[in-house]
Amino acid sequence: MRRPSLPFAREKVTGDVVVENGFYHNIGNHLLMGERLVVTPEQARRTIGVIWLAEQSAMQGGVPLPLPGEDIYEPDYILPW
Repeated sequence: MRRPSLPFAREKVTGDVVVENGFYHNIGNHLLMGERLVVTPEQARRTIGVIWLAEQSAMQGGVPLPLPGEDIYEPDYILPW
């Protein structure tokens, strides 16, 4: 069985050269050389928020919980971020 290809796990640079862990290389290059991040802090924060809200939803029996800032809904719980 073939693993799905993830853009941050493996990326082709030139010809037959392949960079392993390109995501982490990107972070290092960002810190050392100012390279643009492939995954922004805002994207990472939103992803963590989705995971956290999925857990909250599961604990409440699967009730849908909109993401703060993406709806007029104001949550009655304290966000961890």
